[in-house]
Amino acid sequence: MNKIVFNFIDIQNFRNIPKLHFNLDQPGINIIRGINGAGKTSLFEALVWGLYNVNLKNTSNDDVVTWSENRNLGEEFIGTRVLISFNIGKDNYIVARHKDYKLETLGYEGKNKLLIFVNNTLYSGLHKKDNQLIINELLGMDSKMFINSILFGQRMPRFLDVSNADKRELFEKFVDLSFIKEAKDYATQVINVLKDKINEKNNVINRLNYEVSYLEKEIADVDVYNQNLINQRNNVINNLKKEIQEFDNLIKLEQQKLNDLSKKVENLENNTFDVDELRKKHSELLRNKEDLNNTLNEKDKILMLIKNSTKNINEWQSLIEDYTIQIKELKNKYIEKTKDAIYCYACGQKLPENKIESIKKSMYDDNFKPH
Repeated sequence: MNKIVFNFIDIQNFRNIPKLHFNLDQPGINIIRGINGAGKTSLFEALVWGLYNVNLKNTSNDDVVTWSENRNLGEEFIGTRVLISFNIGKDNYIVARHKDYKLETLGYEGKNKLLIFVNNTLYSGLHKKDNQLIINELLGMDSKMFINSILFGQRMPRFLDVSNADKRELFEKFVDLSFIKEAKDYATQVINVLKDKINEKNNVINRLNYEVSYLEKEIADVDVYNQNLINQRNNVINNLKKEIQEFDNLIKLEQQKLNDLSKKVENLENNTFDVDELRKKHSELLRNKEDLNNTLNEKDKILMLIKNSTKNINEWQSLIEDYTIQIKELKNKYIEKTKDAIYCYACGQKLPENKIESIKKSMYDDNFKPH
């Protein structure tokens, strides 16, 4: 609920107050002092009548009109008006209650009307026919709660001075017990709202605790990851140190070789040679190399000739084998054919029996023996 701040009350012709503009927004504690009948109580009564149309003295509304003896002489009586200004949040409200008022209020006739303005504009609200309900809704309380909560303090000195019986009577008279119930209900509503807010805050706290736990776990994982990276870095550094050491050893070894080579060069520079003799030996070596190359070329030619000859020999050998087989077959055929022959194969005459074998042998030799 937004805070309600009362700004001022403007009174015209209310009871014994002909005209008064009183600021209600003064900081600190405000004390109203005056002789009896000066209008101290009338000021509070005007506040209650203007907001709730309630007469605290239980008289008719005609009694709120300024008494004739308190009116300004020589001026026409214009009626009664109580105008109250207050703020709720950023909005300004003005409640104006009239009794036979002959003038206008913010451009609207007064008469016997109850007018409500918000930010200087006539306010219709939800209940157009009952502006009093609109005021109750705006202030969040009815006349009984307002009287008991705001005006009870005005009777407190008298309440402390009287007897216990009178205190009870005053308490029952001025304190409506329904106010306590309403206050209790309101307090219960406030407590429930606070409980809901506490539950919301607890939910937020639980969520934040979960997020914190999650972040702590993430941080722990990051720490482990960082430690692994550190270990890997250390391993890389150690390996690099080993490689550097090995490289240093290699450099030393190569440096030693370089030193040895320098010594050999130095020895060579110190020794003298017969250049002509070396040239002769070089020329001789070149000639030997040329002779060797010629010999190798001749060898290659001979090898190629041998290879070709071997190929020809193999071919002739194959032909000889083929002819040998053919000759053997012919011999067999000839022997088979002339085995029982008694006639000359050339002239066809019958051969003498005593010369058949010698003639066959002679014919065989003529045909198959090499000449």
